[in-house]
Amino acid sequence: MKNPLFSLLVVLFIPLFVPAQEKTGDKGVFIETRNPYLDEIKKATAEFGKKKPAPEKAFAVDLSGFEAPASLEAFHKDAVKGFIEVK
Repeated sequence: MKNPLFSLLVVLFIPLFVPAQEKTGDKGVFIETRNPYLDEIKKATAEFGKKKPAPEKAFAVDLSGFEAPASLEAFHKDAVKGFIEVK
């Protein structure tokens, strides 16, 4: 400390700040906050997570009455039947 006047002022101001830091005796408590809207969302998401997913389904065509052409010529013959007369 270079300046003795500064040292004296620091020593004199310390007692002024000590009483300000004493306990004041305030009585406060922490309470648990509640948000009913958020609680409802959490409940709904928990219920949704418990649901079993629907089984995957695929579309299948019943081709039991369909006869596929055996050759390319037979395919062309069936494709143009009714449009062009094939000899």
